[in-house]
Amino acid sequence: MVPNTVNLEEFQAHYEEAARKYRQRDFLACFIPLALCGLGTLSFYLGTELLEAYVGERGVVQSVPQAGERAATVLDVVLYLLFLILAFGLQVLYVERLGRNSFLKCPLCSKFLHTHVHADLMQTGMCPYCKQMILKGELSSEKAARKYYEQKPLADKRQFVIGLKKAARTSVWAAILILLLAVPVYFWINSLEEMMGAGSALSYARSMVLFSALLLPFAWYCRYASRRLERQLDSENSQPEEHHG
Repeated sequence: MVPNTVNLEEFQAHYEEAARKYRQRDFLACFIPLALCGLGTLSFYLGTELLEAYVGERGVVQSVPQAGERAATVLDVVLYLLFLILAFGLQVLYVERLGRNSFLKCPLCSKFLHTHVHADLMQTGMCPYCKQMILKGELSSEKAARKYYEQKPLADKRQFVIGLKKAARTSVWAAILILLLAVPVYFWINSLEEMMGAGSALSYARSMVLFSALLLPFAWYCRYASRRLERQLDSENSQPEEHHG
């Protein structure tokens, strides 16, 4: 049972363990709904394709009116949307419940110490909100911790530039990989033409090529944005030096 309020000594004794458990459960809370939605979409699509192929192979004539088919499609979409709302609603409630742990709140200002400030807190030992020392960090003094937070905005921008460059490279390689996979996927689905239906192989291959083509403009934008931001940061760094000179 975690108390509603904790003192500084209790916080220092339990924070790291509480933060570790929070990160693990927060990851699961975010991953499981996405995985379920992905599996649900895939199973629904493949199930529909296989059912239509089976019906066509057996020569069964469907006598469902067109209006009934449209109603069934709308019902499927509504049910899937309700499933999405339920899955992500439960995720939000679960994450909010995890955040009630008092060992994850600053004992001095009571602000919640989110996952994205954990590394800064362990590095400095200083709360990023009230700027008071609450842990024994890796830096040697409170002065060093304050200097760290003063330089953090620039360091975050540099990390963002690095992230944009990585995103650009990853997008290009992903586009190349998808293009290479489009060929074996085409021949594989073409071999199942009797079950999947005529033209399915070309449709899948075309979709993969289109998705690959969409990745290239995204990669170009990430590269362009990273260079622009990098020039801006270099310009900001040079201005104080010129003024000092």
